[in-house]
This record gives sequence, C-alpha cells and structure tokens, in this order.
Amino acid sequence: MYVVLLFVIGGFIHLALRLLGGLRDSSEGFAGTFAVTCYTMAAFPAQMIPFLGDLVFMVLVVILLSIGLSVVHATTRAKALVAALAPASLLIVAIAASALLQIAGTATG
Repeated sequence: MYVVLLFVIGGFIHLALRLLGGLRDSSEGFAGTFAVTCYTMAAFPAQMIPFLGDLVFMVLVVILLSIGLSVVHATTRAKALVAALAPASLLIVAIAASALLQIAGTATG
C-alpha cells in the first residue's frame, strides 16, 4: 500500500510541475519526481516526536520536496514549492468538500 501511495503522490507532484511549466528544462521525467518523493520519506522518523511529530514531518517533507524537485528538474524553488504543496491542497479541499456535504446532509435531514 505504501508503494501505491508513493506513486500517487509522485504523480500529483509531477502533474503539478508539468502544469506550472517546471519540467521544461528537465530530462529526468517521472523517474526523477518519484526518486525525490521516495528520498523525502526519510523524514518519517520525525513522526515519533511526541505531540508535534506529524507537524514536523509535514514541514520536513515540503522542504525536502521543494529542494529536491528544484535540483532534479532544474526549476525554480517557487515552482517546486507549489508542486510540493499540491497534494496537500487537494487533500484539504477534499476534506472540506466532504465536511460541507456532511453538514448540508444533516441540515436537511
């Protein structure tokens, strides 16, 4: 399941980079994005920190992704940062839409 999750996250990040034009000068393709996504998961031990582990993990992942993507794909750090935040943004939008649908469903029923 973890490998599938890495492919999905890598796919979202690669799509975001492609839409932002961050892959114009890159010869690495999806393999480069996938490698950066895999290496970024080295931040997992940060989740063992009590109370703040998840927050520290997420911040480290965004930092490592933005640095790695900018180096591997020869793009700007700003484009890499936006691409790194894209999967989290999609997740937040999905959760918000689900919550709104749940609230609307309980209000009418």
